[in-house]
Amino acid sequence: MNRTLDTARIIARREVAAENWLIDLSVELSDAVQPGQFAMVHPPRGGFLLPRPFSILDYRDAVLSLLVKEVGAGSRVLAHEPIGAEVPIFAPLGTGFPLEEFRGRKVVLVAGGVGLVPLWRLRHDLLAIGESEPLALFGARTPADLPMPLLDGWRVRVEELPVEFDSSVLATMEKGLATLGLDEILRSHKGAAVALCGPDPMMKAAARIAVKEEAEVWVCLEEQMACGAGVCRSCAIPVAGGASMKTVCRDGPVFRLDEIDYV
Repeated sequence: MNRTLDTARIIARREVAAENWLIDLSVELSDAVQPGQFAMVHPPRGGFLLPRPFSILDYRDAVLSLLVKEVGAGSRVLAHEPIGAEVPIFAPLGTGFPLEEFRGRKVVLVAGGVGLVPLWRLRHDLLAIGESEPLALFGARTPADLPMPLLDGWRVRVEELPVEFDSSVLATMEKGLATLGLDEILRSHKGAAVALCGPDPMMKAAARIAVKEEAEVWVCLEEQMACGAGVCRSCAIPVAGGASMKTVCRDGPVFRLDEIDYV
């Protein structure tokens, strides 16, 4: 894989949830994009020294789509850049989900927050190669946190669902955690492959349930990154057994659970 610095131009932007922006950038990438890979994006103004990592939602017809959540100064700048602005990026980076490991199996996806992005793409790619519909679970804290345009085909759980909320907006919405009923689902689908991405507590809870039910688990880790190349090692994690370390940006962000010391 070539690591090249490209200049991308913002061609579309819309808010799809509270402070969550779907941004399309026009850019010609030299490599195909796998679900789970990410881009390192340099905020174009504000004097930021380091780029910010964003999981790639989609890439087709020379258009790169990112879901940007405003969590700090850099992401806020990027979220509000005007149409036509140019931003330097490295993409695609990292190791994504290996589609061949999910072929011919029941696939269960569990996502939370912006962890939806790589699993949205994994679901899309599995369907594109003729695999059966994955069982996709998404969790959010409140209805305002739901990126509705991306949730078609997902079962949605909301932790704080107001009594007066009109659930007809999304017929599959219910109150609870993303992991609600996961154990029963996996008992009904022995040998399932489980893919996880989202907040750390949610992922670890789902991973423990999946291991108990003897499912094969893949995790896409969300870590702070400074270089995106495995050089600074700010995103290092121990391998299973703790004998050595891997970096999330270069060796991941996707790992089979038994490869790393995670739960």
